[in-house]
Amino acid sequence: MDIEKLKQWMEFAQRVQGSGDFWNSIFDQDQTNSFMNTNSGPAPSQPIVQTPVSPQQELPLVDVYINEKSLFLIASMPGVAKEDMKVSFNHQSVTIRGIVKPLFHHATPLVTERKYGPFERTIKIPAPVENANSAAKYLNGLLIITFTRIEHCDEQIIIE
Repeated sequence: MDIEKLKQWMEFAQRVQGSGDFWNSIFDQDQTNSFMNTNSGPAPSQPIVQTPVSPQQELPLVDVYINEKSLFLIASMPGVAKEDMKVSFNHQSVTIRGIVKPLFHHATPLVTERKYGPFERTIKIPAPVENANSAAKYLNGLLIITFTRIEHCDEQIIIE
C-alpha cells in the first residue's frame, strides 16, 4: 500500500468528516510506518472510481451512468421490500423514499451495522431526460431506474 495514497485518502476523509483531530490521531507515525512497510503480496486491483463511505453519507448509495441515449440510476437498497419504496421525478431530480424494516422483530440485536427506519434521498439528474419513457426495476436489492435522454437540437430563431 502506498503511503501517499493513504495520506490522500486521509485528507479526503478529513474534508468529508469535518474538522477535528480524529484523522490526525488515528495512526501515530511509528504505527503508520510499520503498517506501510509490510508487503503482503501483490496489490489488489483498483476500481476506476473509489468513494469512501462516511457515516454522514446519505442512503441509499447511488451510482449514475450515462450513454448517448439513456441515463441510468442504480440505488443499493438491500432488505427493502418493493412495497416499502416510492420514486418520484421532477425533471431535475429523482427522490427515493422508503423504509428499511428489521428482519427479526422478536430477537435482540447483538451487532447492527445496517440502518433501519425511514429514508429519503434526492439525486440531481445531470442531463435532460424525459419521464414518459422512464422505467424502474427492482432486482436483487438494486433499484434500477432508466431514463431516455432528451436530445437538444438548436432551434432557429427567425429575425424580423
